[in-house]
Amino acid sequence: MYKPAPYLSIHHGHALDLIRLRTQAWPQYIPTHLHFSGRIGRQEYQHRHCVYCHQQALGDETHIFLRCPATASLIGETATQINKILRLFDALPWSSLTDAQRVSILLGNPPLSLLKKYTKGWMQECVPLLHTYTTKLRSLLVTLVPSPPSEPEDDAISTCPTKCMSYAGAMERRAIRGHHGMSDPESALVWLRKGPGAIPG
Repeated sequence: MYKPAPYLSIHHGHALDLIRLRTQAWPQYIPTHLHFSGRIGRQEYQHRHCVYCHQQALGDETHIFLRCPATASLIGETATQINKILRLFDALPWSSLTDAQRVSILLGNPPLSLLKKYTKGWMQECVPLLHTYTTKLRSLLVTLVPSPPSEPEDDAISTCPTKCMSYAGAMERRAIRGHHGMSDPESALVWLRKGPGAIPG
């Protein structure tokens, strides 16, 4: 039987941003996910550079969360709070974790060094903090993301933002139920053209 991920067991007012981030429904904010938007061509992965700084670095979650100067103040504050929770549950400190382990925690996963008996307590302490972090991160990136170049608008996406929101919500509900649903842009566009009342298949 499907068992929801632990981060879904904690109810908080800002949970939606973390769900969207985990299901790659933030394509306009994470450069390595841009091809999921269906509005630009697929670039070679190593050429998907960060658009928020001038480092010509790969714009993946590791860079956006941990290394980008544009988000440095946000992760600094959050990392300090996470480190206190790590110490509370006798887990390895933030400074000793790899970038991959740090990103995993920021996406709502418990640290590998956490004893199983502390999982529930960890989630109760840390997940609300992560919900707040992802909401602040999205709000910051909204102000920084460059305006897209002028181009002919796709009638299914550009003229009906309600349909886009409906698709994002449907994908998130699929993720929560443990289904994969539609993850490729072509299937999404087919559904969007059917109208807001269509059921993703």
